[in-house]
Amino acid sequence: MDSDQPQDALRNGREQIDDNAHEREVMLQRRSEGVGDGLAALAAASITELRRHCPDGA
Repeated sequence: MDSDQPQDALRNGREQIDDNAHEREVMLQRRSEGVGDGLAALAAASITELRRHCPDGA
């Protein structure tokens, strides 16, 4: 067994963990952006509906 193998395996494992963490971070960011977009659309629809029922702004 090569004496560098354990170190290489450890380094590769750490790189894989870093890659996985980055992928999760990107996925969560996209998901939160989608939630924000959905909330903005819901708010716009609610405002439109309120204006429809209260056209004079009362």
